[in-house]
Amino acid sequence: MSDQERCVVVGYDGTPEGTAALRWALEHAGPEVGVVAVAALGSEPAPVPGGGRVARVGTRMGHDDRRMWSAWEVDAEAVGDEAELVVERGLPSEVLLTIARDRGAELLVLGHHRRRLGGVLPSVLRDVLASADVPVVVVRG
Repeated sequence: MSDQERCVVVGYDGTPEGTAALRWALEHAGPEVGVVAVAALGSEPAPVPGGGRVARVGTRMGHDDRRMWSAWEVDAEAVGDEAELVVERGLPSEVLLTIARDRGAELLVLGHHRRRLGGVLPSVLRDVLASADVPVVVVRG
């Protein structure tokens, strides 16, 4: 690794699954490894094979954005300064992969959302698994 601080990147969206991923990372990362919770304010469509991807990125705060900030207030109280929150706009899978690469992450941790269509993995998880340069841990919430 470079001179960068060692870190684990966690996909965080304010859902119970995102919180489970954050707690798993904090429990398993160890004291010398920083935990970076990454929230991507944008969305991807339901995972339909062959479906197009369109980012819903605007300036207005949507329901999902408010849910994420409300959940972070609660989770931040519980974790203190053990985790850093990074918020970016864009497609969640792209944001997670970019930050993991930029930070030299050793591991990506994602919560498993049970929303699926006929056994197809949710699009963020599927795309991260297909393109990640580091190991990915999937935590069931």
